[in-house]
Amino acid sequence: MVIHGILIGLSDMFLRVVFSIIMEEYEKTISRLVAEKEQDRQAHEQDKSSLLKERDTAMGHLANIEIAFSDLHK
Repeated sequence: MVIHGILIGLSDMFLRVVFSIIMEEYEKTISRLVAEKEQDRQAHEQDKSSLLKERDTAMGHLANIEIAFSDLHK
């Protein structure tokens, strides 16, 4: 009976250690995923900003071309 109790105690300790390792890995994974998501969000914001600038430049060019075209037909 004493050996049985010792084995149960060791089993419980082993399970706690394994659970602790699993939780540490889980927390690392979640932290990594959160950091990756933030990097993706920042990259998308930069892409969006760049595209908006390109659009504004193109719209300015279009307005200038329309004015030039209008001046040709006066």
